[in-house]
Amino acid sequence: MLHSRGLFPYNNTNNTVLTNDAGLLLGMPPNLVGSNLPNLQQCLPAGLTDTALWHLQPAYCITPTPPAHCIPQPIQLENGNGQAYPPPIGSSLSRAVIHPPTSLFGGITTPAATSAIIAPPGVLVQQPSKPMTIMDPIPLPQDVYNGSDFDNNGFSSNFEFIPMPKKTDLTTGTSSGHLSPKKKNVFPEVGERKIKTPAPLEPVLFEECLPQPNPITIAKKPVDKPKRLITRPAKILDKRGCTGTVLTLHANFFPVHVAQMQIYKYSVIVSPSVPNEKGAFQGVVLGCSQALGHFVLYYDYIYCAKKFMGNARKLFSQYEDNTYLVTLIEENGVGNFERVVVINKLLRKLLKALSWFQAGKVYFSKDDSYQIRSLIERSGGWSVKPGFLPVVLNCETEILFNVDLVHMVIRPDTAFELYQIMQSRSKNSNAVFKEAIVGEHVVTMYNGRVYKVKDVAFKFNPMTEFNSNDGPTTFVHFYHQKYGVSIVNKKQPLLMAHILSEGKEKCVVYLVPELCYLTGFTSENRRDFFLMRNIYDEISSTPKVCQLKVSQFVKTFSETKNEKVQEILREWKLYFGSEMVSFKGRHLPAELAKVRSGRNPSSARNLFDWSEDFRTYRMLHCIPIKKWAVLVPAQHVKASDRFIICLQSTCAALGITLAKPFIIQIESDEVSCYLRQLKKLFSKERPQIVVFILACNRKDKYSAIKKYCTVEHGVASQVLTVKSMDQKYDFPVAKRLAVQLNCKVGGTPWSVEVPLTLGMVIGVDMSVDTRNRNSTFCSVVASFDSDFSRFHSATFEFATGDFEQMSVQLCEHVTMALQNFKLQHHNLPKVIILYRDGVANRKLQHIFHRELPLMQKWLNEVYKGGEWRLSYVVVNKHNNTKIYANGNTNPPTGTVVDTCITNPDRYDFLLLSGQTQRKAASFTHYNVLFDNTSLTPDRLQRLTYKMTHLYFNMKGTVRVPAPLRYASRLVAVVSNILHKPPHPNLSDVLHFL
Repeated sequence: MLHSRGLFPYNNTNNTVLTNDAGLLLGMPPNLVGSNLPNLQQCLPAGLTDTALWHLQPAYCITPTPPAHCIPQPIQLENGNGQAYPPPIGSSLSRAVIHPPTSLFGGITTPAATSAIIAPPGVLVQQPSKPMTIMDPIPLPQDVYNGSDFDNNGFSSNFEFIPMPKKTDLTTGTSSGHLSPKKKNVFPEVGERKIKTPAPLEPVLFEECLPQPNPITIAKKPVDKPKRLITRPAKILDKRGCTGTVLTLHANFFPVHVAQMQIYKYSVIVSPSVPNEKGAFQGVVLGCSQALGHFVLYYDYIYCAKKFMGNARKLFSQYEDNTYLVTLIEENGVGNFERVVVINKLLRKLLKALSWFQAGKVYFSKDDSYQIRSLIERSGGWSVKPGFLPVVLNCETEILFNVDLVHMVIRPDTAFELYQIMQSRSKNSNAVFKEAIVGEHVVTMYNGRVYKVKDVAFKFNPMTEFNSNDGPTTFVHFYHQKYGVSIVNKKQPLLMAHILSEGKEKCVVYLVPELCYLTGFTSENRRDFFLMRNIYDEISSTPKVCQLKVSQFVKTFSETKNEKVQEILREWKLYFGSEMVSFKGRHLPAELAKVRSGRNPSSARNLFDWSEDFRTYRMLHCIPIKKWAVLVPAQHVKASDRFIICLQSTCAALGITLAKPFIIQIESDEVSCYLRQLKKLFSKERPQIVVFILACNRKDKYSAIKKYCTVEHGVASQVLTVKSMDQKYDFPVAKRLAVQLNCKVGGTPWSVEVPLTLGMVIGVDMSVDTRNRNSTFCSVVASFDSDFSRFHSATFEFATGDFEQMSVQLCEHVTMALQNFKLQHHNLPKVIILYRDGVANRKLQHIFHRELPLMQKWLNEVYKGGEWRLSYVVVNKHNNTKIYANGNTNPPTGTVVDTCITNPDRYDFLLLSGQTQRKAASFTHYNVLFDNTSLTPDRLQRLTYKMTHLYFNMKGTVRVPAPLRYASRLVAVVSNILHKPPHPNLSDVLHFL
């Protein structure tokens, strides 16, 4: 029996026995010798737990027999800040792991490595019945042991060392992972000790005083962070095109100077494991803020501007009355992807320090709002709150700071007024009010902050008591005391909003509807032409104004005197440039419309000159309309007769044969009268199209008519109002109506030259059903003629959020479109270009890894092993990119950008194809997720631009390719009006224009 430095290994009936002098914890203060366990626990600092400081292993028993010459030495524990702690003692600790000085915790210093047993002298401690798991074990140090019972490496013959088992059950001696062969005399650089299994012991004598330890896991927090998605095909080495006139452009992107920026990355291990609740892990790590400085936490990684060495990597954190050990393990390499994440999180810290508050992704200043002068006298006046949407992006050649100017329109009415309206209109007012207000943004009138409503608390009201810093109070008293605001209605329900807070993911805030202004527009507001024109004039910033405001926002970071902002920028060596980036773009050549002049088709005119007299040109392909009916109220028959004559004259000039209609007079302008007459009409004959003339524009009437014709009977329909037949606007309205009538019966107004043989272009978009939010509709529109001007359409329904089901049904409907193409050409298309809208960035992973492989499988089945070519393009028209030419003007329509501000991981480009007037132009972003066609980047860009000319409901180009625009229009009609897919008889005509 040998002992060294207070450690006494002893064998007794084949049981491993560990002891120290007097059976006490080595380093125990002398005045506590012989004390019982409850008294020992009183010497601990508040909140300090044994499991937060030590890696634990079970002990088996204790002998009270000490060597006479052994004198225990006190242990002094210190953290990184020099604070001293007494040895950790707790009821759940049975034995502390032996370790050399500073080898286990970087922030703790021990004069000598020791083994500690918490138990009074003469008491046996039974081996714990439950396993305890540890990570990164610390082996027994060599310099602790001397004597014949230990080998040359300092290990007793009672121990065996197993290299590299990640998790070992120390009670049973088994491991959860694969174990290497057992080896003795292995130097313990990495690995764990396994104690030979002793014979069972008797139960613990003082079990009530010393409960058995629970399983403790010291491991990393589960990581589920987004992965970097690289979709750029390997064959696309250069994604730049070459056609067009070169332009010098500027964009709302600013350089981020990171050359001197040093970022150190550490993985985080918290011991013991944090509670399984939201924000707990963040709260523990935030407890180390004083030592870490202005760090960034991203999942279970910490990014710092300074490097931590040795003892500084072991930190203590206090969270909810518990003490945790936070261990930092340095990781190698920080690429641009992580660098962008770090800078974005630092950007949030800077904006918070500048007192900017966040609503969604937009940041607003509390005091930066103004009223619209022309609307001050209308309903108390409308106001506008300008905001900024800042984000740091990894662009083609460098990291850039993108800032976009946005506006929030604040209405003069409050949420309580909306609640009163709902109460007067509906019996189930609470449910209707909740449906109307949840998801909306409100602005509080007392401090100007913006909140997004998440729920309505009908069980609370302004008289509800809550605990404030000054004690219990009510909402009425709180707002009067703090803001000087009086609440009139004491029974209104409260709104629930969520805000972010340090250490916790979300905090619930209760708002009083009477003190919250509503934002946005109602359907009634949108019908008010005077109102919308004045608001549009205010929020439509010219390119010059937009550049000025955005530049001022970026200069705020360098010019501010805020000490915290300057401290963060200095610590991270971060600097934002104040000048917009400059780069080269191209202006694509204009396309000519292919129409019919006289009898022969010809490229007759430029689409941008559409406002000229169109009577001398005829449509490319016209369908004679021989059977059609007009349903009109009896009091408006004379006005309709005059308009029909004008319409027939216009159609003749455009090359459309329009026969005399069958006029049906409606006695009353009620929905039932229209449906009754329709039933009689459809029972006799089936017209090609039915035109309805309504006295006023009512959604319920319009919806009923469209459902009856489009869903139930598959007959194309067109709805007009009496106001639109005003004699002043006869010809413009008649001209547009003639184009729509021709499209709805299968005609083609015009086309453009597309040099793609046997090609098919598909547009896909989806929208949530406005009547049932659990249901979503998806529309697929595909071309099937050589001019890319005739389209096959279909719509399907799927459960909201079920993208697996959506992907399967999408493949089915693409297959149907391919079969329809084959019926027309007796061949499948050689090239398929699919434009997909309605895809958030977070769904790109699903599309790339799930939907695309599924579509490839379906195409293999359709082509039966033959060769197929597909280009899958995700379209995003709601981006924050603003591009300017000549300093402060909009670029010309047809400008394409494929360098500098694009993504290096993507095969992408930006295209300006929509018509712009006063406000800053918005580019559409195209991201090619998959491409095995032979189209070069230049040809794909030109094809995309050509397809924007083929939307027949507008005179000119649109922001997206025509098939995608048709899909968006169709799915909007279905989700807002029909709530069911249209009749299959209408699948080959544009019935939804």
